[in-house]
Amino acid sequence: MQSVTAPLDIYHTGLSCIAVLPPRRGSFYVESGTGVSVGSVLAFWCREGYQLVGSDKIYCNVRNGKPQWSNYLPVCEGKPEDRGLRVAVLASVVSGIVILAMSLSFLICCLQERSSKDRAKKEGRSRWDWRGRMLSVTATIKAWLPVRAYSSSDHQTFIHIHTPV
Repeated sequence: MQSVTAPLDIYHTGLSCIAVLPPRRGSFYVESGTGVSVGSVLAFWCREGYQLVGSDKIYCNVRNGKPQWSNYLPVCEGKPEDRGLRVAVLASVVSGIVILAMSLSFLICCLQERSSKDRAKKEGRSRWDWRGRMLSVTATIKAWLPVRAYSSSDHQTFIHIHTPV
């Protein structure tokens, strides 16, 4: 038996598929036919920021003598956000804050050291090590004399200075 190709609505005049509504956050247009007649084609799309889930086109066909759409109606769903980008931006912001805090701490420390050097110079009691850093009185003694510290049971510290013979 040979099949004869002819427009579907010749044999099924008066039959039509159920009218459909556009998907929420999307729309459709009638690509061919009346939009409900057998042989009609509907093309769907979604608004920006949403993606179509399902077929982008459906066809009104006759199956077992009844008109019906070729597929389920598509829906528009929100696009999944790019979490990698959010994590990268958050990590960058946190890193910047940490770097800023460390820089401020270093600056404050340098200013305090400079202030104590200036104060010591004015009082005339500054000592400098070979790197140009100010030494305290205790550090000056330790740098120039061999010193050993001993502790007693009552937590007092005794200093024994070795003098060269």
